[in-house]
Amino acid sequence: MTANRATLLALASRVEVATGADSGLDSEIHHAILNGVGVGSYGAQPAYTASLDAAMSLYITIPERIPSNPRLATAEALRQRAIAGSLTDD
Repeated sequence: MTANRATLLALASRVEVATGADSGLDSEIHHAILNGVGVGSYGAQPAYTASLDAAMSLYITIPERIPSNPRLATAEALRQRAIAGSLTDD
C-alpha cells in the first residue's frame, strides 16, 4: 500500500521547492511509495532528489519529456502517482 493522494501531492510540492538534494525527503518519498521496504538505515534509500535515474524509477509511465533536474522529475513522478492512485481509490 502506498501513500494517499494528499500525501504524495504534499511531498511533490516540498520536493519542488527544495534547494538541492535532500536525503530526508528521499527517505520520506521511499517510505511513502514502498512503506520503507529496503531501507536499512537513514540515507540507505535511493537518492530521488539527486539522481535522475532514481527519480525516473518513481514514474508509473515514463512521459515523452522528463525534467533534467532530478528534484523536478521526482515531483512530477509523485504527482503522476497521486493522480493514478486517485483514479483507483474507492
